[in-house]
Amino acid sequence: MLDDTNNIYFYRIRSRDAAGRLTGHIVGNGLSTDKTIPLPVVISTPSNQTLTAWMKSVT
Repeated sequence: MLDDTNNIYFYRIRSRDAAGRLTGHIVGNGLSTDKTIPLPVVISTPSNQTLTAWMKSVT
């Protein structure tokens, strides 16, 4: 975001992670912040064969 009269930045994105989340920005008079966001834990899903075997076992 810019001050239209003087072209001064009030907010600027410095960096993003691989998922596109904001990890660093500058606000106001140059105050800088950095943030580390852990990558989400990958949740595995059972295969179709596993689900079919389970369904046969419960019916």
